Amino acid sequence: MQIGGADSLGILISNDSGAPTGHHFVYGVNVSGDAHVKVTDVLTFRGRAGWTAGCFLPYVFVAPGFARIDVVRSATVLWTRTDFPDPTIPVTPPIPSAFGGGTNSDTKMGGYYFVYAGGLGIDIDIMPGAFVRAEWENMQIPNVKGMSLGINTLRVGGGLRF
Repeated sequence: MQIGGADSLGILISNDSGAPTGHHFVYGVNVSGDAHVKVTDVLTFRGRAGWTAGCFLPYVFVAPGFARIDVVRSATVLWTRTDFPDPTIPVTPPIPSAFGGGTNSDTKMGGYYFVYAGGLGIDIDIMPGAFVRAEWENMQIPNVKGMSLGINTLRVGGGLRF
């Protein structure tokens, strides 16, 4: 399962504090970020408790465990400075534009993280030795490189008893 997202923000800022007399600086700033998390393996140890009610077997379960996760994150900041000379002052040539910025990235492949899960389910006997099952599971993976992941799963199935 892969989860990810990206976003960016652009903004213009007028700041004359470093500009010479007769010049006006406008800074264009673009900030973008990207993060992807891929859950490659999950191992849980499930404890289940239920009660029979006729042909129904409702149950609850808890399941602590571990997950192997790949995390790739990056952030980029780029800026440009443009000069707008004051038109009321004659013969003021513009100062050349300036630009800069950089990218910072963080990658961790195959990291192991603690997992805890819990859920509800029900088994329904449809005939002697055969049943259908419906189950909901909520899995939480806290502190994956400062992020928290939540995964909800709904399962349906059937089985035979011998």
